[in-house]
Amino acid sequence: MTHYYLKDYVPDQEFIMQAVHKLDRMKEEVYEVARHDRKQIEREIEDLDENYYRAIRTLSDQESAKKESDF
Repeated sequence: MTHYYLKDYVPDQEFIMQAVHKLDRMKEEVYEVARHDRKQIEREIEDLDENYYRAIRTLSDQESAKKESDF
């Protein structure tokens, strides 16, 4: 599609093809970085969830132990 629209403005068709290929490679690089970042964020969220629920269990256990010691 880019080639169709630019053919009247750029006389060197090879230049257009090189530019389109370069844009495709850059797009793939961006997608790859985004996939990597997304996986990293997902791992960090999982770690945060795990730490949160561990802290909740610890707090609950401490409260239970305190209630038992009060009796």
